[in-house]
Amino acid sequence: MPDKKAARAEKFRLALMLFFALLTPNLTLAQDTDLDGMPDSYENTYGCLMPNTVDAGVDYDSDSLTSLQEYQYSAELNPCAADTDGDSVTDTIEVGHPCLSPTNPDTDGNGFSDGLEDTDNDGMPDKWEINMGLDPLTDDALENNDGDPYTNFEEYLYQLDPRHNGAARPGDVGARPPRLRPVVRPGASRRGFQER
Repeated sequence: MPDKKAARAEKFRLALMLFFALLTPNLTLAQDTDLDGMPDSYENTYGCLMPNTVDAGVDYDSDSLTSLQEYQYSAELNPCAADTDGDSVTDTIEVGHPCLSPTNPDTDGNGFSDGLEDTDNDGMPDKWEINMGLDPLTDDALENNDGDPYTNFEEYLYQLDPRHNGAARPGDVGARPPRLRPVVRPGASRRGFQER
């Protein structure tokens, strides 16, 4: 009897491995002790994963990607770090953005970290624009997406949220900054602002 149970268990294990192999394109039929879709070699590479624990659905780094999703995207993504490449842009944002890479801190190779880039030269870093739902490729500094009295650039300066009229971000005490107006300086490459 024990031989039949062991044979059934082995068939089940192989069927699960085949199932995960079909669902996970970059999964090889390597050793996967816990049958969670991530090979033991991958799980042994990162300290937060354990090859004998089903942890595919866990998000150890709190970046909104499960360990299995990070593995499926790239075996180079670190499921224990929210920002694998250390550029101050989380893996979640970079995985979902066509111009960014979660494994390369300087995706365009211009010598500036992706977290510091301002592609459209509107005075707002791409990282902030992406987080706030703005377009980092369009100069939208003087636009007012939420209809409050503040431009997108003013909301960036005072760490407000350009997606919500009158909504301050967590930590704001609710006091709104003074209304600012643009100052044009001859020969200046960036906008300056002063109080009205």
